[in-house]
Amino acid sequence: MKQYLVLAAAGLLSLSLSAQKKKADLLLHNGKLYTVDAKFSVASAMVVKDGKILEVGDSKTLRTAYDATETIDAGGKAVYPGLIDAHAHFLGYGLGLQSADL
Repeated sequence: MKQYLVLAAAGLLSLSLSAQKKKADLLLHNGKLYTVDAKFSVASAMVVKDGKILEVGDSKTLRTAYDATETIDAGGKAVYPGLIDAHAHFLGYGLGLQSADL
């Protein structure tokens, strides 16, 4: 009887410790993610859901914690989340301002 109680307790404990993976749309791993925070931290993975970055961290931890619809292996390449190329050709812009907009 005592053995059954121990086995039942062990089974219940293992069920309570097994956590479900969180859902995400995208898991990017195996990269060099420059987070551009105050410490200019570098991570190896990031998780995205509904167009927002949920978490950045190391690949092993995030791949264990999340179940993503799409998984991308960055192949060790650099990733800059949120970098937008907002440039203008000022000469052309200035010349355009001097003409009539009909």
